Amino acid sequence: MLVSRIESILPSPLVRRKDALEYHISKVSVRLLLRIRASRGKLIHWGMPLLILALGFPLGWFMGTLESRGINSLIIVGALFAPLLIIVLQLTLTRFDLSPLFILFAALFLPIKLPTGTDSTIVDSLLFAMLFTGNWVLRMFLEERRSSIKPCIVNLPVFFFALTTFWSLIWSMFFMDPLVYVKGNFPIVQGAAAAVNVMLPVTMLLLPNHIDSIKKLQWMIILMLVGGVFSLFGRFLGASFLMVAINDGGLFTMCVAASGLGIGLFHEKLAWKWRILALVIGVSLQLFRFTRDIAWMGGWLPGFLALGTLLFMRSKKLLFACILGAVLIALANLSFIQAQLESEGKESGETRELAWQMNWTLTSKHIVFGMGQASYVNYYISYKTFGKTQLQATHNTIIDILCQNGIFGLFSFFWMFMSIMWANFKLTMRVRGRRDFVEAAANISLAASVSSFVSSDFGDWMFPFAYTQTIAGFDYIVFSWLFMGIGLALDQLVPREQPSKKILA
Repeated sequence: MLVSRIESILPSPLVRRKDALEYHISKVSVRLLLRIRASRGKLIHWGMPLLILALGFPLGWFMGTLESRGINSLIIVGALFAPLLIIVLQLTLTRFDLSPLFILFAALFLPIKLPTGTDSTIVDSLLFAMLFTGNWVLRMFLEERRSSIKPCIVNLPVFFFALTTFWSLIWSMFFMDPLVYVKGNFPIVQGAAAAVNVMLPVTMLLLPNHIDSIKKLQWMIILMLVGGVFSLFGRFLGASFLMVAINDGGLFTMCVAASGLGIGLFHEKLAWKWRILALVIGVSLQLFRFTRDIAWMGGWLPGFLALGTLLFMRSKKLLFACILGAVLIALANLSFIQAQLESEGKESGETRELAWQMNWTLTSKHIVFGMGQASYVNYYISYKTFGKTQLQATHNTIIDILCQNGIFGLFSFFWMFMSIMWANFKLTMRVRGRRDFVEAAANISLAASVSSFVSSDFGDWMFPFAYTQTIAGFDYIVFSWLFMGIGLALDQLVPREQPSKKILA
């Protein structure tokens, strides 16, 4: 009524312009609404992952800040975001093609931990891995009613490793020495440790089975390089607000260094400025880690192993020149380096050698199926056969696997890693000379595989030991497994998406 009266007062040309404007607004609104309704699937398909990535970092920073001040962030954030979290999980748990990205992002930038009732916690990356793999298995059994696991050289060794792990768990529970004292919650700790050890290679299998485009692998490497920037600036500048929401433990530096050098050396189709930036990020973080932690070989050697592998694959002459330069620099600072390495030898080398000897006195009596996950600590405490010597963990993945899973477990461990390295090496040979992202990513994955395997001899970088890193170590150990899986995913993708003319020629 009021609008009609106003229109009767206004001049007729003005009223016609107003009607025309209303018509155009209505027309545009209807078209926009129809487009939104038509592309609703695409909005859900891409909008939810982008929303998670956009909100994930500030949420991780907020939770990390609360935890650093002694405030239980889980209760506060859970109360605020529980409804949104339920919706997000419902829409993303079937996005298997993005599952490695979600796990990597959670491990890098989301310091969310759930209590377990023991001294350990369940980290968000482990939770994501369990939800995705569990949903994948349930879909195969209940919906597809067949195995949808793609053929891959590592499938059988991963299955055999899982079988030996759970068999050693059962064996150790039924055939534990009668004099060994076991705490009440130890079976829970032991079962969780076995599950985490199996979950790591299974998480790697998400890549060859579900990654459906090379672009998703590109985003994985970009995320790792972005994490390297946060770590470098956070550590170098002492910026605590950056370190709150970045997880740079374990072989993080190795993955960043391999990503940066791999892109810089092999991806010639990328603009020079981006290649140089990637190279600077990777090498700078590795050199910073070396100068800061020179007395701790396990902190810097894995990165140099990865860099050496990449240089070897790119140019033997370049590798020789880099080794020669490193030798000259070492000779110029020989006294300082000798002092640092002697300190490392006394603090780590001698104590670890003693720990290995102590461990062998027990492992030699349980050589076939092992003592079960984390069990040798209980044997140490119960027997007390080492006098006043301080009991120590081995900090050696190979010895831990032999001790916990026995000779069959150790065989499955070597079989699994030999298969991973062989698959990645064959891929690098097949894509050699492309000088694009595919060749760069293949060599990055090979470097990560070689470095991870060698590093397992002087650190628990591949499987978290329950009484040192706890199962929360999954949060940074998963980096290595995801990057080893990049090559396995490329092996599935390259023949379908980007066959190389040089290969077929």
